[in-house]
Amino acid sequence: MDLIYLSIVLILIYLINPLKNEEKLLTTPFLSVSYVILLSYFMSVFGISLIKIYYIIPLIFLLIISLKRISFRTIKLNKISVFFVILISMLAVFEGYIIFPENPLNKTDTQYHSYKSHAIIEEKNLFYTTSEIPYVNYVKYPSGFHSLVYVISNKVNDIPDAFNFLMYFMLVLMVIGFYLIGESIKPSLGYFTAPFVMAGSVFYGIIYVLYPNYLAYSLFLISIFLLIRYSKSKDTTYLYLFSFVLFATIYTHPFPVLMLILFILSITIFEIANKNYNLVKNYFIFSVIPAVTSLILISKRMSKDIVSYGKSSNVLSEPVNIIIHNIFAGFGIFYMFTKHPVYTVALDNGFTFLISLFFTYLFIIGLYSIFKHKMYYLILFPVLLLFILINSEFIHFSIPFFNTMYASNRMMYNVQVIMPIFYGFGVYSILNTLKKRTFKLGFILLTSFVIFSSAYMNYQIIPDYLKEQYVVSEADLNAFEWINLNNISNETFLNFGEDAGQFLPIYTNNKPVFYYSKFSSGDFSIGNTTIYELAKFIDGNDQYNYTKVCKMNNIKYIYVPGVLGELCSDFFKDMAYFKILYGEDNVYIVEVI
Repeated sequence: MDLIYLSIVLILIYLINPLKNEEKLLTTPFLSVSYVILLSYFMSVFGISLIKIYYIIPLIFLLIISLKRISFRTIKLNKISVFFVILISMLAVFEGYIIFPENPLNKTDTQYHSYKSHAIIEEKNLFYTTSEIPYVNYVKYPSGFHSLVYVISNKVNDIPDAFNFLMYFMLVLMVIGFYLIGESIKPSLGYFTAPFVMAGSVFYGIIYVLYPNYLAYSLFLISIFLLIRYSKSKDTTYLYLFSFVLFATIYTHPFPVLMLILFILSITIFEIANKNYNLVKNYFIFSVIPAVTSLILISKRMSKDIVSYGKSSNVLSEPVNIIIHNIFAGFGIFYMFTKHPVYTVALDNGFTFLISLFFTYLFIIGLYSIFKHKMYYLILFPVLLLFILINSEFIHFSIPFFNTMYASNRMMYNVQVIMPIFYGFGVYSILNTLKKRTFKLGFILLTSFVIFSSAYMNYQIIPDYLKEQYVVSEADLNAFEWINLNNISNETFLNFGEDAGQFLPIYTNNKPVFYYSKFSSGDFSIGNTTIYELAKFIDGNDQYNYTKVCKMNNIKYIYVPGVLGELCSDFFKDMAYFKILYGEDNVYIVEVI
């Protein structure tokens, strides 16, 4: 993995960033991400190879023509603010470090994003041309996240390290984003909004699969900051930067774009009520132009069927009680309130229940305080979001790239992701009502205790689920290395479903029979034989029919993951049918004789 080019982009973007003081420093990572995404799309649309030096050249040119405007003497950083953001970022990253597994490769979405990144790295174009399955299935999906993976990856097997780095990078973006939103609403409010990133399980329990979604969320946060700052300062610099970020967000993930549209609608209604029609006009212009331009730019490169699966009607109808249940989950620490396939946690856990009550209290106080300060758009926004959630069950509509994002448990995540704003406002308001300094200090200590307790519950709950999801171990990495050292390439390995074998194309120049998109499409077969029939051959000790299937499908090698190798290694030890080429820690590379 190579961070040199990304570091240079960060430095150059900082130098030409038109904002001032700590805003200049703290918005630079978001603008750098947006720049990488936009330039990747522009180069890909016009058939220019994604040569990494090309990311630097335009910034150098902009720096040269901006030299007269740049003055280091005018930069005044609030050292307390910068230190606070760095401290909370470090704590958020540390929490991620103790929660996330060392190898960020799971059996579903990560494989999807790995394959797409693989194709981009190989062809140096976001609109790669390979028709090979499964890569061709992924070309339509937005490539914002994958643009960053490309920039920091020197080769295909850098992809897992890039994912790992970007997980922590996105946590930092979340902390900065909530800090800036808080500061844009009220001075010093950012000190109370940013720490709640550590408390939210949504930032640690879902990020490991929804990489593009959470990168777009971070861009969504900085967009809210820019819009609020413009509404208060009337400085159109914020609107230009907003348009720049919106352009990139559209190329990253659609749901945060929908959330951003709802926020724009909320603040527009607010400004219309206050008869600020000039602001409304500017919101419209600076939103529509980048949105339309972004879609026009890629219209010729994207097929017309990108909306064919993007309908809320594709989601099975849910009982009303489940929808209401998940709505409430969105307004709390969601693992404390909900029971669904991701987490199952009983409400009889008294400690988590008390924590959830405290956050519910903060949310209610935050809502009341926002209403009292007449910031009605901050209340209207989640209301509109819930309106979409409920009505998508009855009024179906299409959005490009969408699939199952309308399901209420998915929508719950999108509600929860904005909750630090309300929690932070609740703490801020309570402190302002307390007269004695000792009471204020006591409440700060109580809030800090609850935040860190919630972070501890993340650590207690999330890793147990992740253990069932991540499939690549140190033993698998050693096996992949052995394959490379022994020059086995351009072969199709028989693997056993959603296992480490899915990642053969990432670490070696080979491919598996079974992979995520094949299973998700309902295809569980190799030729005319299903994976279940293969399993029966193993259970029945039927090496003859097992190898017959392999030979009929030109399969010369078998990848046996650790879980299976522990159970059925004896099956592959029959030298009349197999030759074990590699075996270590129950991971085997087997040749079919």
